[in-house]
Amino acid sequence: MHAEVKRKEYVSSIHRELEIERDWYRHGMREIVDSIVWEDQTDEAKVLKVKNIAMSYLEGEPTTADESNVVYISDVNKEIAKEWKNEKEEE
Repeated sequence: MHAEVKRKEYVSSIHRELEIERDWYRHGMREIVDSIVWEDQTDEAKVLKVKNIAMSYLEGEPTTADESNVVYISDVNKEIAKEWKNEKEEE
């Protein structure tokens, strides 16, 4: 009986991890769509934007902390780019 409980806990844990990963990629897909649908950009710029967002989600790793953490990889990348731009402007 104890082994059955452990097995159910293990399956439940895997199920939760897969849900988190699925939600991570869904969020990434929404971000891609939202970032290009209404913006007036060249096709080349849109492709580059899609590539950058996709790479940030593929290289990032979803964790249980992401559920309560509202900062996503793309937000961090935007902040880094903003800081880099400000540093270049100050030079």
